[in-house]
Formats: sequence, structure tokens, C-alpha cells
Amino acid sequence: MGGSGLSGPSGVFGLVLDPAVYRLEVEASAGYPVFRTFVRVPATGVQLDPIVLRPGRSLTALVVRENGTVVTQALVRIYHRISVDGGADRALLLGEGVSDGNGRVTILLPQQ
Repeated sequence: MGGSGLSGPSGVFGLVLDPAVYRLEVEASAGYPVFRTFVRVPATGVQLDPIVLRPGRSLTALVVRENGTVVTQALVRIYHRISVDGGADRALLLGEGVSDGNGRVTILLPQQ
């Protein structure tokens, strides 16, 4: 079981977790994409390096049907395949967005 909360003024955040692989998500203010990664927590615990958030890049697309009419309210997600500790590959969500009334969707993606 995971947990969530807010970081303090210093940016420090702590959780007590059972040993496992967890998906870590950090949400900041507007202009910054959600930071997502997988973290293996051993029985001895783990101290992560500082997480540096960078402004994102926008990807804009038009969602249409085969006949060319726009699709509104379409959920578009972009994933990246990663391997956690040499184990099985996992899909890591980079960003998502919903198409507007004109079929356009803009997704804020992290800089690599």
C-alpha cells in the first residue's frame, strides 16, 4: 500500500512503506509536468536523490475520425517503456490530456 501527502517548505517528503516497487508521482505548479518514476524500496529503506523538476514541453495533436470529423473529449496518454532494476519492462505514463471541442489536445511532457 502506498501513501501521499505534501512536501514541507524545504521540499522534504517522507513515507513509511513496505518493501516493494512503487510508482512515484510528483505534481507541482502549472508549467511543470508531473514527474513519474518507479522506485524499489528494500527492507532497509531508501533515500532518493533530489528530484529536480524542469518546465515541460507541449505536444499538440488533432484527434479525428477516419472520415475527418473531430473527436471531442478523447483521452490521449503517452507512455514510455522502462525497466526497473533489470526486471520486467513497465509502462511509465509521461503525460495525458483530453481533446477539446475542436478535437485538439495539448499534453505537457517532461524534458528528457
